[in-house]
Amino acid sequence: MIFIWSGFGFLTLLVPIVAFIALSTFQTAVSAVGVLLPFQALVVAWSLVCMTMTWFVGRYFNTKPPRRYQDESTGEITEVKAKHSLFFIKMEYWSVFWLVVTALLLFAQLSAQSPV
Repeated sequence: MIFIWSGFGFLTLLVPIVAFIALSTFQTAVSAVGVLLPFQALVVAWSLVCMTMTWFVGRYFNTKPPRRYQDESTGEITEVKAKHSLFFIKMEYWSVFWLVVTALLLFAQLSAQSPV
């Protein structure tokens, strides 16, 4: 599979992995105390963590001011702004994807609990 990214856009793929490791560690620590969390709650929490982490990391990288370069011979000023994207979509907009995933997971969880 080919992944197309620019700048730190590859972090969009690493955020779910980091969130999964963090929530797995949290689940292990909580279960050692004797509290069991439902799997659905962990999946929704994972999706929410992915959404917020992707938004804030993307906003951090994509709102930095552009660098300015001046050509010595012509005096022309050029601004270079770094883009951080995955598949040509800015990092912070991938949080909308995680919002949709969270909504679908909540809908699936609620529809599975309601009697038909």
